Amino acid sequence: MEFKPVPQKITAKGDGVIEIVLKIENGSLYGKMDQIQELIKRPCVVSIRPNTAEFVTERDKNTKQPLVRYQVDDTGIVEAVHIEQEQLELEGIEKLEVEKETQEIDIDIIDQFILEAGQPEFDGIDIDAQRVIMLQKAGKSDREIASDLEIETEALITQMDEYKRLVAPYAFAWWSWKTGK
Repeated sequence: MEFKPVPQKITAKGDGVIEIVLKIENGSLYGKMDQIQELIKRPCVVSIRPNTAEFVTERDKNTKQPLVRYQVDDTGIVEAVHIEQEQLELEGIEKLEVEKETQEIDIDIIDQFILEAGQPEFDGIDIDAQRVIMLQKAGKSDREIASDLEIETEALITQMDEYKRLVAPYAFAWWSWKTGK
């Protein structure tokens, strides 16, 4: 079962007991209350992850232009275009002053991007994110998916979180293109 809470409070009660209060206002528990009632006082496995991913955009401090632009073609394919150091040298800029801006994107948009627009590949990330997301949407738990992929559950979660962090700026550009912004 999956729902989208906002953690409100964590209290250490003593004897190693920690109480966590979650607030759910977004309707993500609709139709699940009976299932939750059945779990009261029973051991459960809980995974809490943020519903957004952050990424950093580096910009030229003088021109405010990003050092990496994400261009989307007519079919929705996103390509990262890097400003070349040679071009900077031709323009007489010896050392580029960079400022960083943190941006945030909803994980659901990243998932939609991966499913609809494809999967950029990154060195060191060897996971079929589309397959994982499809299995998650079909109701499979991370433990079941990890077993299917013959990896540890923690490795699955870590790789997917890292992949989504890397793909976030691509998804951001794609979502802007898709929604016509």
